[in-house]
Amino acid sequence: MNRICLVGRLGADPIIKKANDTTIAELRLATNRRTKVGAEWQTVADWHAVTVFGKAAEFLAERAHKGATVEVTGQLTYRTYTAKDGQERTVAEIKADDAQVVAPARQAAPTSDEHDEAPRAPSRRPTTGQRRDTDDIPF
Repeated sequence: MNRICLVGRLGADPIIKKANDTTIAELRLATNRRTKVGAEWQTVADWHAVTVFGKAAEFLAERAHKGATVEVTGQLTYRTYTAKDGQERTVAEIKADDAQVVAPARQAAPTSDEHDEAPRAPSRRPTTGQRRDTDDIPF
């Protein structure tokens, strides 16, 4: 079974296209992962090309903007093309059949007064042996 689910942030506003009566949204989605480099852990961003069709694309056209956290589900596909330099290249793409905005794009950074008054969210880091909740995704 070929099924993929990604939760990440949009690197740009969706590019919206129409093909006949079908709406198509092209997304650049960034997901984070932690990797050990030497003795230190670093967060690395992975970029994904996502294409969304139909009603889900129409929804994203209205509600998704750069910086929004988006969840997409669909199939992982591979496409081969010839680049301008004559080299044949293969890219991985997600053809999504469902997408939703999990959190809107962040607003402007709070002023120092607003920041001091804002309550802090409790840490949700799991201890060894506990299940990792999706709210604990590091982005």
